[in-house]
This record gives sequence, structure tokens and C-alpha cells, in this order.
Amino acid sequence: LSGRGVGGMYLRDLLLAGSREVDDAGLVFIAEHAPNLRTLSLAGCRQVTDVGVIALMRSCHFLERLDVSHVVRVTERAIGEVARNGTHLVWLDVSGTDI
Repeated sequence: LSGRGVGGMYLRDLLLAGSREVDDAGLVFIAEHAPNLRTLSLAGCRQVTDVGVIALMRSCHFLERLDVSHVVRVTERAIGEVARNGTHLVWLDVSGTDI
């Protein structure tokens, strides 16, 4: 994930499930450059932690669907941020985690 390839303001849906390349730095980049994101799937992205999810939730205020299933490094801390900032969220998948 780099440069203008992310699609910026126009990006609405991003499915990154199972990616071995996605990490917190990538999610911070997405949070900064795609604030209108509506759907994000991070299922099975093993490098993602609370840091990346929190950055997303603080910037992507229109997020409606978030899949962090089998993202074992995401904890209650990130889900607390989801609860605080996910005012448009209608679907959240945390299956396969310790949450």
C-alpha cells in the first residue's frame, strides 16, 4: 500500500483479508488517505495490531463494516476504540480472536 494507489477520498471498500503484507503502518496510511472508507476486511491479517485498528477508527468515521476475524493481535483496547468512534458501524466480525 503506497502512494496514490490507495484511491484516497474515493475509496469505499477495501478487502485485504489474508494479506501477509498488511501491517499497522499500512493501516495508518489508509486512515490518513481514505477517510471515507465504508467497508474494510482485515480477516486473518496477522501483522495487524490495536495500533492500526485504532488509527483507522480515529480517521475513518464512516466505516460501516469491519472484519477483524482471526486477527489475533487485536484486543479489547482496539474494540473500545471501535465502540467510541464507530458511530456508523453496523457489522463487526471478531470471530477467531480472544475478544
